[in-house]
Amino acid sequence: MDVFGSFADLEALQDGLRDLGLPVAGWEHRWIPSLPCRIEDGAVLAACLRMLDTLEDLDDVRSVTSNLEADDALMEAAMAG
Repeated sequence: MDVFGSFADLEALQDGLRDLGLPVAGWEHRWIPSLPCRIEDGAVLAACLRMLDTLEDLDDVRSVTSNLEADDALMEAAMAG
């Protein structure tokens, strides 16, 4: 089960879960986008996807999150080409 809370409240959240008898297996600091970034230009989308791939390949990067959105056909074309 995943439980979400603010980073500032992490310690209190973990203590509260343990007080309820629930084990805390781990935690992570995660960015969750609040606004989508819609892209309608195939070249721009392809460049953004290449940048995300490059970031994921870096040794010091643990995870990459994006708020990019595009039509399915445009996404498939950008990923294929």
